[in-house]
Amino acid sequence: MTDLERGTATGAPEAVSAAAAARGLGQLIDTRTGADPRKAAGRLAAAGAGFVVVFIPAVFALNSMSELSASWSLVELVTRVSFFGALLCFGWAVRVLIRGQRAWYLYAGGVVEQARSGPRAVAWPDATELRTLHNRRRDSNVGAVVGYRLTGRDGSKLVIPLRAAKGGRDPFIDRVLAAAIGHDCPVV
Repeated sequence: MTDLERGTATGAPEAVSAAAAARGLGQLIDTRTGADPRKAAGRLAAAGAGFVVVFIPAVFALNSMSELSASWSLVELVTRVSFFGALLCFGWAVRVLIRGQRAWYLYAGGVVEQARSGPRAVAWPDATELRTLHNRRRDSNVGAVVGYRLTGRDGSKLVIPLRAAKGGRDPFIDRVLAAAIGHDCPVV
């Protein structure tokens, strides 16, 4: 049994199975589910609430102070930062909920991504490249690897995030890489 066949595949949803069958992707090998958007939105909303807890007393303090006060500019800065922090957190929480949960399914013949908009599939013969995505840093051109983007001939792009387990390896990504290399898909 190869590493590719040792997947931890569970049944795929009907829409994903239909997309895989339409592309002739074959047997399901492994699955990867994204972070639960409700949990992520809850954490963002909690952070936004924390900013609101700072913002409200800062506004009252700012209203009771004179602009000539030595600490006025500091309180004004805290007010602005907490306001925009709350706005950013709540906005991002809404974005996370709208985007929804994503899942990726590795089949013998390609990859299917399930998103709120529906499944998208890329078969290995139709894949033009599997590109490494990096967390770019200002002081260098390349940062830590954060995932891979599988690009199809039709222009479809599936972004698969890296989720390293103990030992720094991601078994799902390892299987995707092995499948891509086995099907002569360039990994760049």
